[in-house]
Amino acid sequence: MIVLREASDRVCGKRLKALRPILLPALERNGHSKLEAELRSKVLSMSAATIDRLLQTPRRATRT
Repeated sequence: MIVLREASDRVCGKRLKALRPILLPALERNGHSKLEAELRSKVLSMSAATIDRLLQTPRRATRT
């Protein structure tokens, strides 16, 4: 999720949820991401709230 967040210029979970179907295949095509099928399906089915919860710690670490 951190790679997706950084690739999307650190958008919120709601916007990242909408970008995932486009962004994940693009990252895979260009060799920036390689997920197993089970993990890939979990990432694609994750809710915006879950994305925001998972990214709380990285978000705090990058605040200035």
